[in-house]
Amino acid sequence: MLALLACLALQEPLPAPLLEEARARVRALPPGYRAELPPRAEALLAAGKGTREDVAFLRDDLLAVRLRDAESRVAQHRDKAREILDALPAAGIDTLHLKDGRVLTGRIEEETPEHIRLKARLGSMKFAKGDVARIERGAAQDFLKRYAAAAGKPAELAPLLDWCVQNKLPQGRECAANAILAEDPAHAGAWAALGLAPGGAPPAAPERDVVVLKDGTRRDGVIASESDAVIVMDVLLKGSKGETIGLGKATLQKADVARVERMPEASRAKARERLAAFTDRSKILAEALSRIQVSPFQVGPTPGFRADVPFVSLRTTGSESAARETAHALGQMFLAFQRHFSVRRNAGQRITVYVFQDRREYDDFQRREYGGAVLNPAFFDGRKNHIAAYNSVQTAQAAEIRARIEAVERQIEAYKKDVSEDETAVDRQVREIRARVDAAVAEARKEARGDPAAEAEITRQRKAIFETLKAQEREVLAKLQERRKRANEAIEANRAVVRKNLDVLAAQSREMYETLFHESFHAFAANFLWAESDNAALPRWLHEGLATYYERSAIEAGELVHGGVHAHMLEALRKAPLQPLEKVITAGAEVYQVSHASEADRSTALYAHAWGLAHFLVSRGTSREAFEAYVKDISAGANRRSAFEKMLGRELAGLDAEWARYIAQLK
Repeated sequence: MLALLACLALQEPLPAPLLEEARARVRALPPGYRAELPPRAEALLAAGKGTREDVAFLRDDLLAVRLRDAESRVAQHRDKAREILDALPAAGIDTLHLKDGRVLTGRIEEETPEHIRLKARLGSMKFAKGDVARIERGAAQDFLKRYAAAAGKPAELAPLLDWCVQNKLPQGRECAANAILAEDPAHAGAWAALGLAPGGAPPAAPERDVVVLKDGTRRDGVIASESDAVIVMDVLLKGSKGETIGLGKATLQKADVARVERMPEASRAKARERLAAFTDRSKILAEALSRIQVSPFQVGPTPGFRADVPFVSLRTTGSESAARETAHALGQMFLAFQRHFSVRRNAGQRITVYVFQDRREYDDFQRREYGGAVLNPAFFDGRKNHIAAYNSVQTAQAAEIRARIEAVERQIEAYKKDVSEDETAVDRQVREIRARVDAAVAEARKEARGDPAAEAEITRQRKAIFETLKAQEREVLAKLQERRKRANEAIEANRAVVRKNLDVLAAQSREMYETLFHESFHAFAANFLWAESDNAALPRWLHEGLATYYERSAIEAGELVHGGVHAHMLEALRKAPLQPLEKVITAGAEVYQVSHASEADRSTALYAHAWGLAHFLVSRGTSREAFEAYVKDISAGANRRSAFEKMLGRELAGLDAEWARYIAQLK
């Protein structure tokens, strides 16, 4: 009895923070994982009292080991299930049967009472529900519905394991098994579905964060920083063969984010170690540029440079650094085309690309080669197999803009320096005054020699001096704050000037590269994609339409991202009367060339129609193989209308109205 009383006497309330954390983390565990905890833990958390040994048990055993292990296993199973779930729709092929007889396969991305959006090989297509005869959904879609109804309930998820076997959906079985084990670690059927004994090795923890945006796209990487406004992620960049070549940054606005799926903290340290092996995008670009060999080269009468990269041999009258940058950009674009389309023939061949420093050199080149010049800013000559273009970035204007940016940035730094120096000076002066006052007070106290009246007077005077000093300090700081406000306003105004000028430079550069990418598609198609017997026989609407379609492409992590609306072409298309499709598909190459300024509007309208038709056909799911067969038919002498109708599998009559509706809904 005495021993028991002594033991009871040693029990005290457990530390509140420790108790609250333990209770919260235990409550958060699924019941199956709570059942694994020792009875001692449950008793202590219920009583709220214990000995020093109990405190050590809760801190060093329950919190540091048992709960951390359970939480890690739950997170790993949930993350694995979510990872499979996100990828699962791509595993099941949906088939769309349209009332006009077309049968399209892909993945249904969106379905509303009004329309269906299907993602196919060449991009997403949107169809009115009234145009759909029936839908055959892949097993993945059925699984997703069943999974959503049973999520979080092991007893209801278990039947899905056998259902997935019957419907040949192994990904779904793995997903359901992990979802079950995230709730019940002792479920033998789920372990068997994974091919493991109960309690076997858990799934590998995800080693990345995933940010899902409201537009349905996602960014994978490691979250580097996060604020109320943005998320900054480190993302891995892929090389031409899919290998990781470096590290880039992605800044995502919180307003655009639908959800964030974070990796377990145990995986984060490992992910950061892996990322530490890579550098930032600018260093990667600098290293890539340094590997490009540039040599002096005579371009006609003008000295310049030559740079060879995969698919491209560049000759330019620009600077050596411009030669490297342009060769790198073109090489990346051709590599992206290769990954997107695949090279059908002429592997290893290079296309010669001439880029002249200005319009005069470009026109002189045309006169030497052809006896005359066209106004088009660039062109691809299929017979001579070269691209010619000029640098549309106005060199003098660009230099002026850069000088203006540098001057404004110097002014910003001057503002910052002035404010910083004023703040430092005020702080120093206040400290010096306080030190002098304290020294004077100390000297006065020595002279007072303990006289109470003198001590009181000294204290009064010190207080009065410091009150005056504080008032002066407040006044100076108020003026300084006003100056800082004006400086910040001036800095922001100057930064706006910088941003505006940078936008001008970016727009000029973007326009030049879009032109080069446009001609690059012509060259790629003629050399590596379509084996037409005579390039001149290629339907010009198709060549120009697809080239204009792909000129607005971007390269993200080495992949070609396409399908965006070309705002300039859409505007031109809506300004001009929409031409009948037969007129567009039968137009010859000569009408796309501009020899006089008066022809510019007509040419722009033709390019816009070709772009609109290409965008329309890609959205309908017209495959690369269908385009290729169409080209072969035309090259063999087939009637252009008949070949077009064969490619579409329907007559041209009635398609004009459908095309017009499609253009009208583009934004």
